[in-house]
Amino acid sequence: MGRELDVLSAKDSRKFDVECSAGNAGELRVGTDSVCVKVGQRVRMDGAEEIWHSIGVYAKEDESGNLVIRVLVFNPDWDGKE
Repeated sequence: MGRELDVLSAKDSRKFDVECSAGNAGELRVGTDSVCVKVGQRVRMDGAEEIWHSIGVYAKEDESGNLVIRVLVFNPDWDGKE
């Protein structure tokens, strides 16, 4: 009987694994202790185009040792402008 291989087990001390595919711009795969990722999109506001960060992903270890991932969603309409 062969030894079972656990393919999902952590192989090192990293707390988070990040994989990103950004089309023609390339790819990223890293292990790390904390993460901050923002995804922006082109929007037109007040007659001008700008990049608006719509999603933020923040991951870190908290004071109690828990690994926490926060996903924030932003919208230009929620920015308080009327």
